[in-house]
Amino acid sequence: MKKAKEGSVKKVLNALPKILLVGIFAVGILLAALVEANVVTVRQIEQFFNLIDENESIPASTVEELPEKALSFCVTAVDVGQGDCIIIEAGEKTVMIDCGEYEHFADVDDFMHYRSITSLDMIIVTHQHTDHMGGMSEVIDKYGAGRIIVPDVPDDMIPPSKAYERFLMSAQDKGIRLTPAVAGYVYKLTEINGLPVTMSVLYPLPGEHDDLNDYSVCTRLDYGNISWLFTGDLTEKGEELLVRSGADIDVSALKVGHHGSSGSSGRLFLSRVSPSLAVISCGKDNDYGHPSEEALKRISRYTDRIYRTDEYGDISVYSDGKKLYVKKEK
Repeated sequence: MKKAKEGSVKKVLNALPKILLVGIFAVGILLAALVEANVVTVRQIEQFFNLIDENESIPASTVEELPEKALSFCVTAVDVGQGDCIIIEAGEKTVMIDCGEYEHFADVDDFMHYRSITSLDMIIVTHQHTDHMGGMSEVIDKYGAGRIIVPDVPDDMIPPSKAYERFLMSAQDKGIRLTPAVAGYVYKLTEINGLPVTMSVLYPLPGEHDDLNDYSVCTRLDYGNISWLFTGDLTEKGEELLVRSGADIDVSALKVGHHGSSGSSGRLFLSRVSPSLAVISCGKDNDYGHPSEEALKRISRYTDRIYRTDEYGDISVYSDGKKLYVKKEK
């Protein structure tokens, strides 16, 4: 079938006048140059030529402008300084992806109280670095969890820390068995307005890695026409493995990997994701220089809607399954 399609394309190209072909290639080169120079984004070009559905547009919005149907689905990047914490509210279901360092548990707790969240249906610990799970024992002690998903990491790769020991003890005390992340597994979270909400595990893949970050659990969240990709601290090497796996990572919104590090958000990966919106979780004036100018430049080729917790605080993105609506909490 693929060869047949390629043959058809060649026939069409051969039938076109050479002057028209030259013009098409010239326009392509010009548009590529404009993207490279950050004059326009790939998304803007797609919109201009009507290559994407209007439902994929991402309007910034205040709560007053939110349609009522959008209030039932929200993804929030909670400001936990130089760390990660994502809270997904889908109807009556709540999922937490990471929680930041121990000292930021109060920030997470405040947000949970503000949103009247009293329990968690699922916790995903992307990996064992404390800026992602340092306060997880406190989260489990107070909110519990129906399921806790973790990467299957060799013992000698897990950094020794009291936070990780407390996490294991809290899960044990609550009688919650840890579920290894299995690529390809799809969790059906709920249904909102007749549309299913699913969480798919895309990574890690079988095999060993030199960097703990490349064991990060990567998941895709789908609701109607809207989709999210969460990649923990995956490096560019891990991103390439994810791309080569054939997983569908073409999504509406991206939680930028590794706090916007220069070693993540690679060109190949971003070309497959092509996000309309990006959220970066990082601390104000952090010692790592996150997000890096290199990563921001690469991301800005695809979208100018880049939201950072160091600039805006908590960032909540609502959806009705058709569009995304952004609320900056601070």
